[in-house]
Amino acid sequence: MVLKYIILKKENTPLIFPRKPFSHYEIAQNKGEVLSAGFCIFSIKENEITVTCFGSSSTLDIDSNPSEDKIIIEAFIKY
Repeated sequence: MVLKYIILKKENTPLIFPRKPFSHYEIAQNKGEVLSAGFCIFSIKENEITVTCFGSSSTLDIDSNPSEDKIIIEAFIKY
C-alpha cells in the first residue's frame, strides 16, 4: 500500500497518512516547516521493516529526499 508522508523540520518528525482523502497541504497546515514530502511503501522481509520513499508533493511544491526520509521514517517506526 502506498502512503503519503511529510517530514517536519522540528526534530525530523515524520507524519505518515493515507493517500485519500488527505493532501500533503492539509496535513502540513499549522505543523511548522516541512523539509520533504512524498510517498512511501512499507515492506517486511525476514522480520525487518523497510521503507521506500519517492515522489513529491504537488500541493506543497516540495520533493522527497528518498534516502534521508527512509532513514528518518525507519528510525521512527522501529524505536
